[in-house]
Amino acid sequence: MRYELFSKRQKRIWGEVPDVYQCQVIPEELRVQVFYIWQDVWGEMRKISYDRFSGSALAIEAYRWIDATLRREYGVLVLGQRNNLYEKVRNFLFRTEETDKVIDIIEVSFRYIDQVVRDKRDAKFAPNISPDDAIDELNYQFRDHGVGYQYESSLMTRVDSQFIHSEVVKPALSFLSDPIYGVRMKNSYKLTTIIERETTRIA
Repeated sequence: MRYELFSKRQKRIWGEVPDVYQCQVIPEELRVQVFYIWQDVWGEMRKISYDRFSGSALAIEAYRWIDATLRREYGVLVLGQRNNLYEKVRNFLFRTEETDKVIDIIEVSFRYIDQVVRDKRDAKFAPNISPDDAIDELNYQFRDHGVGYQYESSLMTRVDSQFIHSEVVKPALSFLSDPIYGVRMKNSYKLTTIIERETTRIA
């Protein structure tokens, strides 16, 4: 659940909230907040022995899906050194130094929330908060930390400035996701990359 602290409200009042964002570093605090959103959606994992954890059916499926997706896309057999999926995925989020790979796991996890969790009908897979609330908080936390990424239209995209994003990138993503144009989402990756490169040059 999102709660705006007094100290954050004061920064907003005094104009200390950044309008131009950085994209090089994903702070530890932001990674932890992403993890908390995961827990808000599918619940906490409970340790039952040295290397075993238990959790909801949704949590177990989520960590399995994230691990399998990243391993396949990276072309590796294992994601990390731990024995269980939960710690492998969690440690990847917390310890990965390469910014693009941190964004990878955030995008993969929120695409799961956005597309898979949203379509769940079985009560045992019911999320604790809605996918829309989870995405809203993710984007809020990125803005709050002054980190230039945002999840929308099933993609993590760069936001170098709020003005350029709202005037150029967001309308383009809306166009790409409109089924009337018959544009497949997989074909949007290339155009999104071009848009991000050009808006970075403008900024």
